[in-house]
Amino acid sequence: MSFQSTSLLSVVKRQYFYKLKAYIGVFGALMIVQIVGLLFSIGGGGMSGMSSGGISLSIGFYSGDIMILFTMIWAVMISITITTKAYRNSDFTFVTTRFSRNLANMAFLLTVGSVGGVTAMLSGVLLKSIAFYTLGSENVTIQHVSLVEFFIGIVATILYVILFCAIGYFIGTLVQLSKALVVFVPVLILGIITVRVDPRSGDTIMIYTSQFFGGETSLLIFLSKIICTVSVLFICSVLLSNRLEARK
Repeated sequence: MSFQSTSLLSVVKRQYFYKLKAYIGVFGALMIVQIVGLLFSIGGGGMSGMSSGGISLSIGFYSGDIMILFTMIWAVMISITITTKAYRNSDFTFVTTRFSRNLANMAFLLTVGSVGGVTAMLSGVLLKSIAFYTLGSENVTIQHVSLVEFFIGIVATILYVILFCAIGYFIGTLVQLSKALVVFVPVLILGIITVRVDPRSGDTIMIYTSQFFGGETSLLIFLSKIICTVSVLFICSVLLSNRLEARK
C-alpha cells in the first residue's frame, strides 16, 4: 500500500509530456500540410490582369492564407483524433481522472496550436521569399511590414489555430457520446455554412462568425473574444466527457 499522494498538477504534467512524446507525429503531419499549402500557393493567389496596346499584364498576390487555412484544418483533425477511444485508453497507463486527462489534452492542444500558428506565419514568409528569388526582384513589389505588425500577425494566427483546436476537441468529445452524432455534426456544419440568417444580405452564420472575429481591429478585444470562446468550448468538452463511461 502506497502512502504517497499525487497532486493534480503532477499528474497533468506527466500526461502532458507523455502526449508530446507519444504524439510527435502530429508535427510531421503539420509539416506535410503546410508544404502542401505552400505548393498550392506557389502560383500566387488573387490573380488579376489587364491588356492594352498589345501589352498584357498579370498580377499575382502572394500570402500565407492557404497555409493558415490548411493549418486550421489540421488543428481540427488533430483535436478530434485525440478524443477517440484508442487515444483515451492510452491515458489509462497513468493514475488519472477525466479532469486531469482533459487538462493535459488542453495543454497539448495549446502547445501544438501555438507551434502551428507560428509555422503557418513563417510559411507565408518562405512563400514570399521563394516568389522574390524565382520571379526576380524587378518583378516583385514587397509590402513592408513592421516588426510589431508581424508579431501581431503571429499572435492572431496562433489564436485562430487554438480556436480551431478547441472547436475540434468539442466536436470530437460530442461525437464520442453517440455515434449517431457522426451524421448530425456534418449536417450542422453544412447548415452553418449555407443557412442564411439575413435574407436581405444573404449572410450566413459562418459569415457573421467570421466578421465577429476577423472584423475586430483591436488586438485586446480580439484576444478577449478568442479566450472566452475557447474557454467555453473547453468547459463544454469537460462537461460532456464526464458523461462518458470510465473506459467506453
